Amino acid sequence: MIFANPITWSDALESHAVKTILPSTLNTAEYRALGADILRRSVISSKIVSAGILDTLKGGVMDILAGNTTTARARLVLGSSAQGFADLDEARLNLMLETNVQTAQGYGQAVAANDPDVIDAFPAQELFRLEDRQEPRDWEARWMEAAQAAGDGYAAKALVDGGRMAALKESGIWEQLGSIWDDSLGNPYPPFAFRSGMWVQDVSYEEAVELGLLDKGEKAEPMKLPDFNASLKFSLADLSAEVQSALLKNLGDAVQFKDGVLTLK
Repeated sequence: MIFANPITWSDALESHAVKTILPSTLNTAEYRALGADILRRSVISSKIVSAGILDTLKGGVMDILAGNTTTARARLVLGSSAQGFADLDEARLNLMLETNVQTAQGYGQAVAANDPDVIDAFPAQELFRLEDRQEPRDWEARWMEAAQAAGDGYAAKALVDGGRMAALKESGIWEQLGSIWDDSLGNPYPPFAFRSGMWVQDVSYEEAVELGLLDKGEKAEPMKLPDFNASLKFSLADLSAEVQSALLKNLGDAVQFKDGVLTLK
């Protein structure tokens, strides 16, 4: 768990509560074709076609976020609903719970961190390793690639000159960190990728100036965060006919499709 105490932010809870269950035989790569907005609003897991398992997963995550249960207990309940599915072992169940809980936590933290008053005092944030991994991914290399994709030379300079993966919260680097690799989760907030072990922490105005992220007296803007209350639509126009057919066949009653636009019900 990223946090020792239950997360009670209403935004974290709401971000998970509004999600639609999407049972499907799609794999992770095929899901990514749906785009980040659909993925944020869905309870999914690669090649799980059981709505009951996904419904149990959603309920377990809600209970963990609200502090009504522990991850261990939620895993036992989820495991009971997954009996008979050989590929849903303890490691896979842990990953399903961990990813959904941490994604909601990341969103809740991002909302709090981008409050206008907080932005004035802490206009930037820093990516850091919170949890060790036996085979850690090269996040410094990812940082430089994401900085280039976002056109944020200041973020790249903060690492090269200051040894810190820091950038303004408004920078496009955060969107890129969560989007451009096969293990990305599609969000501009942590965990950014499956089991990354990475998180973010605030950087003060004074530190941001020292790192060259902004000039003294310059005002920063907040990050543009997803609106989970907004109507969600996704154009399939750029996808091949084969991919469109596979998506519509798999997503079934959870979506509606009209004039080339897919909408979550």
